[in-house]
Amino acid sequence: MGKEDESLITIECSQPGGAYTLFSSSPRLKVHLAGPAESGGTGPCICGFDRHARDENGRHLVGFSVGGGMTGPRVNHEVCSDCARLAGDSAIRGTHADLFAKHAADLLSSQNHAALKSQSDFYRKHPRTDDTGRDE
Repeated sequence: MGKEDESLITIECSQPGGAYTLFSSSPRLKVHLAGPAESGGTGPCICGFDRHARDENGRHLVGFSVGGGMTGPRVNHEVCSDCARLAGDSAIRGTHADLFAKHAADLLSSQNHAALKSQSDFYRKHPRTDDTGRDE
């Protein structure tokens, strides 16, 4: 099995009941990740989301694109946070792979911001009391 076989691929999905055709899409789309299927092709979304689910009339609940999808200023993509968490440091390919890198960077930035704020709050509440005037 090669490195590409081990990578995850993006799955762009419409919102349930939302439009999703070659020329028309609802403006909000969710991006999931899937690995390879055991028998070849693309496996299920790693978060457990069923992109093949159907309603009582047999119609697909969502439209989806494996590895590709819509782009442009009127399209808003939302990364599946469960897929992002489960992906870890796996290689991700597909049109929207960069969204997962941005999601990870944004998450790390917000965690760092919270840690810095906590540290700043601590020192504000507990100022130095020594009289040396120098940092150690």
